[in-house]
Amino acid sequence: MISKSNYFIEAKKIDYKSLPEALKEGFDTIKFGSKDYKTWEYLEDDKEFLAVYFRKLNKHLEKGKVSKPKPKSKAKVAGKTTSKTTKSAPKKTAKKPKPTKNDRIDLVERVPEEIRFIKRYTLLNEKVKTKHQVLLFINALQKAITEKRIRKTSAYAKEIVQIQDKLVKLYNEMGEEAKIEIGSGTLARYKRIADSEKIMPSITYIKRFISLHGKTGVKDKAKRLLDQMLKAVKAKKLKESDPYKVRLESVYRALREYIEGITKTPTITQAELNGLMGLVENNSLFAKKKSSDDNSLNGVSGVISSVQLSNMEFETIGLTGKYKDLIGDPSVGFSCMVYGKPKSGKSTLCIDFANHLAQHHGKVLYAAIEEGYGYTMKEKLERLGAVHPNLFVSENLPDKLSEFQFVFVDSVSKGKVDNEKLNELIQAHPKTAFIFIFHSTKEGDFRGGQENAHDVDCIIEVKDGVARGNGRFGVGGEVEVF
Repeated sequence: MISKSNYFIEAKKIDYKSLPEALKEGFDTIKFGSKDYKTWEYLEDDKEFLAVYFRKLNKHLEKGKVSKPKPKSKAKVAGKTTSKTTKSAPKKTAKKPKPTKNDRIDLVERVPEEIRFIKRYTLLNEKVKTKHQVLLFINALQKAITEKRIRKTSAYAKEIVQIQDKLVKLYNEMGEEAKIEIGSGTLARYKRIADSEKIMPSITYIKRFISLHGKTGVKDKAKRLLDQMLKAVKAKKLKESDPYKVRLESVYRALREYIEGITKTPTITQAELNGLMGLVENNSLFAKKKSSDDNSLNGVSGVISSVQLSNMEFETIGLTGKYKDLIGDPSVGFSCMVYGKPKSGKSTLCIDFANHLAQHHGKVLYAAIEEGYGYTMKEKLERLGAVHPNLFVSENLPDKLSEFQFVFVDSVSKGKVDNEKLNELIQAHPKTAFIFIFHSTKEGDFRGGQENAHDVDCIIEVKDGVARGNGRFGVGGEVEVF
């Protein structure tokens, strides 16, 4: 039985060529990570990987599929010693091992930032890059770390540090350009990580549609996209239970109308488009354009010119109607405080707002911590017509919130969300908007201290059935609640 304690000795007896690809990858990873069988120091964090590898390897050994190569038998002929190869019985085709949890590919709405960087790094193997291109990669990686899009608690934080160190070393030692070479063991391990999560098919089709939206002369591309979507439905890659079914239906209708000549371009409504655009991320690894107005200060980090700031584009959610009048058009991942006295209409306003967001802008979670799944909550949802497949309700604040574009916390005091927790939620989910509901004091001020007001983007006060908004995206708007 091969284990961690005897692997460095037993590994030398393994016939590498006879290993299946999955075990070859593990073999290469350990050989590289252990510095040619000298230390386990760099593999201590990969306990799950090692457990799976040893289990599969021992299973393989038990079936006689991995063994030390048989020595050639010797026979004497006319006084000479000659080698004679003993013929073995034909090998049976090895059955593929059943996939384990580690072998499966998770379909996700958004691949984590660290996995995307790891994948991009693997794609650089054996390619020649300029010093400027390497610097752009390093800057993009460091920016993601600084903005906490990649966190120290990430499962792949160690790999990110390794990549950063390798690139910095390469940058410091290279000339004008260099060929990037990644060790076979490291490359195999990074590829395994890169392939562990993939974008959901529905989001892939939606992104392809956005690239066609509003354009003329793209009928052939529209037909191909429509045919592929229909085939995906037939093959059950797209299902009725898909969380983006409503958006896919909008895309399907727009494609049909364009192909049949009803519309001049593949087009959907602005509200529907805003909902789709929230799924698109335009992250470029190597920026090809450089502003001619780049007046950066050498040696001063974290400073940009007013011209650069003016040229930046920030994504908003595309809010319209009465709620735009109330708070303006907020950016993606905004935060908001709603406060008022009991029975003033805070929950009524927020449920209606949640329904509006679910209909036009994405998935919404309403954490009804105060009311729970009781009759009053059910009555409010039905009375306000807030029943929509994109609107979800919970009795507490789940740990996993990245699936939602908007999260309502009703209320902060019941949910035990202090200022520190509030900031932690905002920073941990930069693409998710949070609407926090606060109780008022007898004097009409919100509970929780002034620090809460400073940490949110907009504030809504609900008083006597009227909501008044104030903040970074708009000032002084009013909406009647009752």
